[in-house]
Amino acid sequence: MIKVAVLGAKGRMGAETVKTVKAQSDLTLVAELDLGDSLDAIKGADVVVDFTHPDSVMKNVEFAISMASMLSLVQLVLTTKNSRK
Repeated sequence: MIKVAVLGAKGRMGAETVKTVKAQSDLTLVAELDLGDSLDAIKGADVVVDFTHPDSVMKNVEFAISMASMLSLVQLVLTTKNSRK
């Protein structure tokens, strides 16, 4: 089983990701986080899907790297809004 954490889980795309992960037999959802939730819940995740705000992404990536070995963690950083203006 692949353990998945979703950041931005209450947003439109994050909620769809949570629903999709739950529907898969080879995936286990280990964390559904949103604004104000502790990132500590991503400990033990194999994959972190990040659908947060562009201003939060780097902090989330740095935290994920600090909590896992580089060989066992994949983080997908996805955004639905262009942060460049």
